[in-house]
Formats: sequence, structure tokens, C-alpha cells
Amino acid sequence: AQKSSCLKSSVKFPQSVMVWGAMSSAGVGPLSFIKSTVNAAVYQEILEHFMLPAADKLFGDDDFIFQQDLAPAHKAKTTSTWFNSHGITVLDWPANSTDLNPIENLWGIVKRKMEGTETLKCRQAECQYQSNLGYHNTSTVSKADRLHATPS
Repeated sequence: AQKSSCLKSSVKFPQSVMVWGAMSSAGVGPLSFIKSTVNAAVYQEILEHFMLPAADKLFGDDDFIFQQDLAPAHKAKTTSTWFNSHGITVLDWPANSTDLNPIENLWGIVKRKMEGTETLKCRQAECQYQSNLGYHNTSTVSKADRLHATPS
């Protein structure tokens, strides 16, 4: 019973990274590595610093429809007000349907590629990725310590 071949190791709290990202038929936006809990204010900061520049780069002056799930930060009244004030149309999203969101497939690929990657390597990749794009971290959108397979 004590042979190492009979034992399976486990990690109770594996290291992870929480990431926000966007994709469209016109291309992908930058990744936002999130260190804090995502509430409405943090989500709106992510939208301001990451989604708006990406949408401008990908769509220019053309209209687009933004898709998100029904996470509490996404459906907050202040977030709805933020979208309205920026003139952005948000797709009505049915409850309990995250499997319909195409970005879930992308997060699955990212998660599989990241499994087993050391946190330091993740942080170095994040810094390199954001410096290549000219994005800078803010106090809430910064180097992260957690990876979720779901978008924020």
C-alpha cells in the first residue's frame, strides 16, 4: 500500500491564472491577466483598457455586437450603463448556456496548453505578450496568480 507506484499525488490548491480575452471574426484582442476578484468596477476597467482598444483596432468605425455570459459583473446595472454610454450593443444571452459561447472552446485549448506550466513562465509570457502589444497593466489588471478555463 505504501509503494510509490500505488500512490497518486494530488494538489489541493493548484496555481492558476485568471484571464479575460476576446475573439471575433476580425481577429483576437489582447489578454487581460486579472489578479483581483472580478466585480462590476473591475470588469468595466477591463472593458475600458482592453476591449475598447481591441474593438477599435478590429472594427474601426464599424458597428459590432458584444457577446458575454451572465456573470454577475457582466449583468450589473453599472455595466449595462457603461455599455450604453459607449454605444455598444450587447447580445442578449440565454441563462445557463455557457456551452454555446464559442470562446469556451478557445479557453479549453488555452487551459490544456497551460497545464503543467510553471507560474514564472506564465508571468514571463504575459509580460512579453502585453509589451509586444503596447498594453500596460493597471492596479487591477496585472500579473496574475490564477488560470481559469472560463472568461471573466
